[in-house]
Amino acid sequence: MNLKHLEYFTKVVQRGSIKSAGEVLGVTQPAISAAIRKLETELGVPLLIRDVNGSAPTKYGQSLYASALTMASVTDSARRKISTLQDPTSGHIRIGTGPSVAVGYVSRMIANLITSYPGIRIDHIAGNTYDEFEQKLLAEDIDIAFCTVQPEQVSKAVRWEMVSENPIGMFVSREHVPHKKTTISNSDILSNFRWIVLRDDERRSPMGISESSPQQGGGPALSVTVDDVSVIQQLTLATKSVGFFPLQDAIQGLQSGALVQLYVKNAPTIMRPIYALTKAEANTPPTVELFLKTIQATVKTSKMKGSKHKRVAIVK
Repeated sequence: MNLKHLEYFTKVVQRGSIKSAGEVLGVTQPAISAAIRKLETELGVPLLIRDVNGSAPTKYGQSLYASALTMASVTDSARRKISTLQDPTSGHIRIGTGPSVAVGYVSRMIANLITSYPGIRIDHIAGNTYDEFEQKLLAEDIDIAFCTVQPEQVSKAVRWEMVSENPIGMFVSREHVPHKKTTISNSDILSNFRWIVLRDDERRSPMGISESSPQQGGGPALSVTVDDVSVIQQLTLATKSVGFFPLQDAIQGLQSGALVQLYVKNAPTIMRPIYALTKAEANTPPTVELFLKTIQATVKTSKMKGSKHKRVAIVK
C-alpha cells in the first residue's frame, strides 16, 4: 500500500473534497483521484462517496482512515528516530507539561537547550494529569513529560527521574512589605494577608492554614485555592496576599525584585518534586537524552551559584 496514496486519501477525508485536499497538498485533482482509485482497486472496496457537496468516506473508507492515521504516526515516529540517530543536535522533541507543574522551570530548561543546540525543534503539548501523560508517552504522541506525580503512581511502562526537588515557598509582593523590615510577626501575616495556594497543596499549607480556618484579628479571608501557578503569581503581585507556590516559579519575580520570599524559622521544607517521564524502552531517543543531560547540568550549576534573593523572616 503506497504511503503517498494514503496521505492523499486521508487529506480528502479531512477536507471533505478532492478539490480542497489538492489545494492543501499542492497536488492536481486528477492525481488525487487516480491515487484513490488505485487504493480502491487494491482493496476491492469503494472508499469514498462522491456527490455535488464533496466526498465522504464509506464504512470501508472510515476503517482505512483510522488505520491511515496510525500508519502516518508510526511513519513520522520512525523518521524522527532515524533523524535523531543521525544528528541528535538537530532532532525534534515533543514535551508535555501541565498547568500545576513549574512551567517557569521547564521554560528555562528549554531555553538552555535551544541556546546550546539551536537546531533542535521543540513542540509543547499541554496536559493535566499523570494518566494523560502516560497515555501520550505510550502512544508516542510525546517524547518526555514533566509533572509532580508520586513515584509509586508511575507504571512500569514509564521511566521516571526527579529533575528538581522544587521546594514550596511563601511569597509576597515587595509593594506590600516595608523594604527595610527583616521580621514580620505571625499575627501580622494572619491578620493582614490573604493566603493563595494550589488546590492540591491546601492540606499542606503553612501554619495550618486552610480554606476552613477562621478569620483571626479581623483580617481578610485566610485562604483561596486555585488550580494554576500562574494565577497565584498574578494575584500575589496584584494584591496584598501571600502566594504559596514552588520556588522554581518565583525565580523571575525574585530576581527582578517584584517578589519577596517569606521564611518561617525552623519550619520543615515542603517539596513538590518535578519528575521527567519517558517511555521505558531499551534506548532513550538521543535528542531526549541530550535534553536530560542539559537539565542535569543546569541543576548542578544552579546549586553551585546558590540563592541570593532577599528573605523576610517570620517570627512565630
